Amino acid sequence: MTNNVELQGNLGKQPEIHTTKDGKEFATLSIATSSKYFDDKAKEWKETDPQWFKAVAWNPLEVSEAKHLDKGSLVHLKGRLQNNSYDDKDGQKRESVEIAVTSLSEIVRRKK
Repeated sequence: MTNNVELQGNLGKQPEIHTTKDGKEFATLSIATSSKYFDDKAKEWKETDPQWFKAVAWNPLEVSEAKHLDKGSLVHLKGRLQNNSYDDKDGQKRESVEIAVTSLSEIVRRKK
């Protein structure tokens, strides 16, 4: 079985670049996705509420790409889902799911 995810969405905030204690850079991204559907009663297209995803890029190529992105950028990424557990500020055990990015690119929109 494989664990692959691919999504396209907009960055909800500026990518954050971090450095580990041993000097390795990584980027964290917050991505919003939504879907459009046709509402037969209203006879118009509508958009669903956004779904938010956290993604982390470790590969130097993806970190470099993240440095050139801005809040609102439309991005396409591929990766795998990764479960994490941590202790919150109150010492409670928490779990989260994030996307470990293997490919990241900006989708440039043409001006009409």
